[in-house]
Amino acid sequence: MSTIPFCTQEMADEAVYLALSLFIGDGRRYSVDDIEAGIPGMKARTVSSWIAHSLENRRAPKARDLLRIAHFLGKDGPLFMSKVMGRIGMGAHSLTPQPGDPGVVIATLAQGVSQFAIRGADNRFCHVDQGELEPVADHLIATLVPFSSKGR
Repeated sequence: MSTIPFCTQEMADEAVYLALSLFIGDGRRYSVDDIEAGIPGMKARTVSSWIAHSLENRRAPKARDLLRIAHFLGKDGPLFMSKVMGRIGMGAHSLTPQPGDPGVVIATLAQGVSQFAIRGADNRFCHVDQGELEPVADHLIATLVPFSSKGR
């Protein structure tokens, strides 16, 4: 079950609108005419209704149309879908990692190792380095304990 507050219909509509508006419309990478020309069966008028500035004129696209837009956007498709799904914490740029998640463990280890590399750049760890590295080492050890035979 999600720990993020429930996504209302208005919140979902706003997330879709913002994601579409990021790529489509006046001054954006693609015009509504580009979308009509690039996606069989999709009309510029329909796309315009998705990105209308006024709420009363705005319509929400169907999920299948969002997928077709993402496919049309090519390398920007994942970013587009991430913006849509980000409202519920599922976007690649908005995930909330938890302690113990692989990305968090790897990032913690990389950050700690980099501190050791910086302090050891002169090819020695002096007493000042050792004092500054002690909390880093403690954090690294705490991160690795669940993966060791000692932590079981």
